[in-house]
Amino acid sequence: KAGLAAVDLKGSDVKGAIVNTAAGAAVTNVAIGQGNKANLAAVDMKNSSMKGAIVNTAAGGAVTNVAIGKDNKAGLAAVNMEGSNVKGAIVNTAAGGAVTNVAIGQGNKANMAAVDMKNSSMKGAIVNTAAGGAVTNVAIGKDNKASLAAVDMKGSDVKGNIVNTAAGGAVTNVAIGKGNKANL
Repeated sequence: KAGLAAVDLKGSDVKGAIVNTAAGAAVTNVAIGQGNKANLAAVDMKNSSMKGAIVNTAAGGAVTNVAIGKDNKAGLAAVNMEGSNVKGAIVNTAAGGAVTNVAIGQGNKANMAAVDMKNSSMKGAIVNTAAGGAVTNVAIGKDNKASLAAVDMKGSDVKGNIVNTAAGGAVTNVAIGKGNKANL
């Protein structure tokens, strides 16, 4: 499943605005294999509730989002919500100059400037930014997790602000092998 500047709402309720933008000059979104999910400047909601605004932006200059193999997830400037409730604003931005997000192998998860929520509640604002100049986020192998300027919430309750920023000039986040976790 590949979603580029897309919205997928399954059994969800949205009151407010969802804005997706994926600019140009070689913006690419790929999902190859079985059970892979690649989302770039996209919103994927299942049995969730959102009140407020979600804004996704992935600019240009070779922005790439890839999920290859089996059961991999790659999220770049994306929101993935399952059984969650959000009141406020989620803003994702991944600028340009070769911004790359990759999940290759089996059961890997790579998130850059992304929000991944499962059975969570958030009131306030989440802001993710990953600028440019060769910002890279990679999870290769089996059951690895790489998060760069990202939020991963499971069964959590947050009231307030979460702000993630990773600037540029070759910022790299890598998890390679089996069962590794890389957070930046």
